[in-house]
Amino acid sequence: MLGVDFTGSNLSKSDFQYSLIGDTNLSSTCLADANLSHADGFSTIFDEANLENAKLNDASLSVASFRNAKLIGTDLSSADISYSFMAGAIYSPKTDPMVTQGGFQELDRVTYLRDPFSAVDLSTECRSSTNASLTQYPLLRLRKLFQDNGYRGLERQATAAYERAYTKSELDDYWNWLAKLDGAFRFVFFDLTTAYGEFPSRPLIILLLVALISAFVYFCGINFGKPTSNCDIFKVLPSDRFDRIGPNFSFLDRKVELLPASLWKRFGYAILFSAQSAFQIGWKDFNVGSWLSKIQSQDFTLVARGWIKTVSGFQSIISMFLLAMWALTYFGRPFQ
Repeated sequence: MLGVDFTGSNLSKSDFQYSLIGDTNLSSTCLADANLSHADGFSTIFDEANLENAKLNDASLSVASFRNAKLIGTDLSSADISYSFMAGAIYSPKTDPMVTQGGFQELDRVTYLRDPFSAVDLSTECRSSTNASLTQYPLLRLRKLFQDNGYRGLERQATAAYERAYTKSELDDYWNWLAKLDGAFRFVFFDLTTAYGEFPSRPLIILLLVALISAFVYFCGINFGKPTSNCDIFKVLPSDRFDRIGPNFSFLDRKVELLPASLWKRFGYAILFSAQSAFQIGWKDFNVGSWLSKIQSQDFTLVARGWIKTVSGFQSIISMFLLAMWALTYFGRPFQ
């Protein structure tokens, strides 16, 4: 039955053992209690299918599509579903499939039943004759398999899928406002920044974008602001600097200078001030802002006044958080 279109059919309790179902369209079909063990289904489409308590053990279903499918109580033992598309699928199987380096496509968009006995949108015409044997945290079990086999990227995707589903459940909690606030916090600070550790380098990209935008804001502030706004960036020359005066070297007085009138030079100082603001907050000797000052040809610091100073403070706080998220997710597993 290669290439057959069964879209929307009720195939519950059907027996497809050892069948060739490659390129078959099983979208929106009812496959509750169906037996597809040892089936060969390369590139088979199971989108929005109900596979509750179905037997897919030892099946070869690589590059199949399980988008929005319901894998509830499904037997996936020794099944090969590598490179399959899983976006939106409810992953609550009884047993897990083979773990290969290919993994799943769109694994980070898989969801699960947080409450194993909660209601799920399954029509009464398509239900298993027996209650599905569910685990509450199937994605954690799958993540452990990836971790044990050394597939760090797939492990991160499984973590993202689990945490994202948990966040969504909190945002969908209609009556619990504290849960909604926690869900919003998790989405903004953990999902948007690192996708719960799936993309550990993303905070550095965001930090760079924030620094470039801040540099543009500083440049506009010192060039196009009103003279009466009391807002500017100044070049402060320290008192411990020295220079040759006649035949000898002498220490110079502390001095404050306005930035040069050249737009290009001012833009360069705006970039430098943005970089120093981004790395201003350090820990003991680990202070990138201090390191940046060491590579300057002159001894000076840039000091802001007015709203530019306020923006610089917010940039420092945001940058510190992004650097912390990068370090935690790149070198560790903060969401496990």
